[in-house]
Amino acid sequence: PRGLARQGRQARTGQTFRRPWNVLLKASLAPPSGSETLFPTDRPLGSFGARIALAQRLGLIDHQVERALHTLRRVRNAFAHSTTVASLGEASYQQPLGDCYRHARKKPTLGAAGAHPR
Repeated sequence: PRGLARQGRQARTGQTFRRPWNVLLKASLAPPSGSETLFPTDRPLGSFGARIALAQRLGLIDHQVERALHTLRRVRNAFAHSTTVASLGEASYQQPLGDCYRHARKKPTLGAAGAHPR
């Protein structure tokens, strides 16, 4: 059924976003004393938005990168939860995605300006 295929795509997209952030953030934190309690989806850092905010607060990314990632997160969520066929060509996505693109052209790496060395 079409709905199940769509849910599978949503899950894969979510995993694509989560995996690199887990690696980045876990490398910046001391290991847990027991089982992992921060990163499961029902925990404080279970959402992509919370992980973006933490990365900025730790100095791993700057404010502009944080803002761009939140924009991409919102677009991804809009697609994942859309009940109709969505397109990046829609006017509501053009401005925010254009801003992300212009920022990426100016700053091609995700390294934070002035980030603390770890």
